[in-house]
Amino acid sequence: MFSGLGNSVGILTGDIPYAGGLIHTTDGLFTVPISLSSTSQYIGQTTFTSLTNATNQTSILDSMPLVTVFIPSNEAFAAVNVSPTSPNIASVLSGHVLQNFAGYLPALSNGTSYITQAGTTVTVAI
Repeated sequence: MFSGLGNSVGILTGDIPYAGGLIHTTDGLFTVPISLSSTSQYIGQTTFTSLTNATNQTSILDSMPLVTVFIPSNEAFAAVNVSPTSPNIASVLSGHVLQNFAGYLPALSNGTSYITQAGTTVTVAI
């Protein structure tokens, strides 16, 4: 099972019934998720972090309760020469944000399309 920062724990024993549901014993503790900005910095996606800071989107994205963000790698940003002074960078970033949707991999299926915060369509290819 995955928890915050992509850390995982294994299930040692599953589906132990009790009056309120099921218990699963794990081999470790879950990592509590942290903010999007802290997570992107932690995983080394510094370009995304600097771009959201430059466009004043950091606090907006950090405060969204249910969001999926497709963060291009530092190399992807560099390949298209994106910088904090690039025109329309705020809308470029918004084109990678799905509001009101937690896109866990089982929920992201091949060929499914979503409307981004920028109003553009992205289609999943797995």
